[in-house]
Amino acid sequence: VLGVRLPAVDQLGLSDERAGSGRKSLRFSLAAAVKDHRRAFSPPLPCAGGQRLKVSANYFHVSGDGNYGLFVAAYDTADGSGAIKVVAVKRGPFTAGSWNRAEGVAQLPAGVKSFRVMLWSSREAVATYFIDDVTVEAAP
Repeated sequence: VLGVRLPAVDQLGLSDERAGSGRKSLRFSLAAAVKDHRRAFSPPLPCAGGQRLKVSANYFHVSGDGNYGLFVAAYDTADGSGAIKVVAVKRGPFTAGSWNRAEGVAQLPAGVKSFRVMLWSSREAVATYFIDDVTVEAAP
């Protein structure tokens, strides 16, 4: 995860507590409702405007309430800077106590040159969950 926008009350980090595969996953611990949505971003990846991407990730909901999901943030710049054009892939909440696959196709807007995978949580969310096995591939 390259960039993170989380308030001080929240925690985000690699954890060996649960893993979809391998030995670690990304753990979100959202302690209280806040004024803005929470976001974690991948590094910028190159793309072509209008491209279709299949984006997926595994989510393990431990406890709490609120919405969270998988998005693509697209940019008109090659370095992933500037205004964000958000494309929804899949929103939760997901079933607690097991790994859930979030998967969908994102149609990138015309003219974009890069994108980031965005892991999003609503400002109202008070929850603990894990994310693992994020993948991106070209979609037909």
